[in-house]
Amino acid sequence: EEQRILRAITQQIVGASQYITRSVDAAAQLDLTAARLRLGDDLRGTIPEVGEGGTIRVTDARHPVLALRPEVEVVGNDVSLGETDAHGLVLTGPNSGGKTVMLKLLGLLALMAQDGVPVPAAPGARVDFFRPVLADIGDMQEIDGDLSTFSGHLL
Repeated sequence: EEQRILRAITQQIVGASQYITRSVDAAAQLDLTAARLRLGDDLRGTIPEVGEGGTIRVTDARHPVLALRPEVEVVGNDVSLGETDAHGLVLTGPNSGGKTVMLKLLGLLALMAQDGVPVPAAPGARVDFFRPVLADIGDMQEIDGDLSTFSGHLL
């Protein structure tokens, strides 16, 4: 009797497998959306205006890795590119001055906006969709470990 009941239940599950799969997919999408919003809340982020014109306009933008470190007082940056004739950015400064952090921040803002994650910046931000977003992988910089690009190259 027990085997008959188990077979009957199994047949019902197999018959409903497409509905079960859709339900699991929907639950995963809801979980992902909730995770994006939780991350945005933890970052004190904002949902940016988006477009296709190649503009980034942010006030008090903070690198997400640094913004999640409670022991660090993060100084935000203001950047405006693409709204006027400013289509380039020149970064200068001493070693450990934040140049690479700023470049990585701009790339992360673009990726976060594309993925629907609130960006760590003040309200009123605009982060357009950029294709492609390129990255230099393997420079040994550790933002979380306060290791500059120059120091990373020495390792």
